[in-house]
Amino acid sequence: MSKILIVDDDKKIALALAARLKANGFDVRTAHDGMFAVSFAVKEQPDLIIMDINMPAGSGIQAAERIQNIASTTGVPIIFITASKDPALRAAASEVGAAAILDKPFESEDLVSMIRSTLHVA
Repeated sequence: MSKILIVDDDKKIALALAARLKANGFDVRTAHDGMFAVSFAVKEQPDLIIMDINMPAGSGIQAAERIQNIASTTGVPIIFITASKDPALRAAASEVGAAAILDKPFESEDLVSMIRSTLHVA
């Protein structure tokens, strides 16, 4: 079972995503800010991270940079989710190695498909 870390400051979004992903057979953990996400990623060693870009306590971009610079979490794929249309944020997400960027709002089926494709699971 693939372990997924969801990082979003909106707890309702994080819980809704967690419920949908658990229903699709994933082992899910949540974090609510970028700083906690880094320590949680090191501790839990997720197979994939779903991360909001804009969060008040540490942006998703900054957290992703830290995660990718730690030996034990380098290469963990990150799917960014965002409501922002700012091309600079999207470029920054690509620069830190985003596996994908998904626009909010999105269909949960699209996210599940993206996860399965990224992890190469059926």
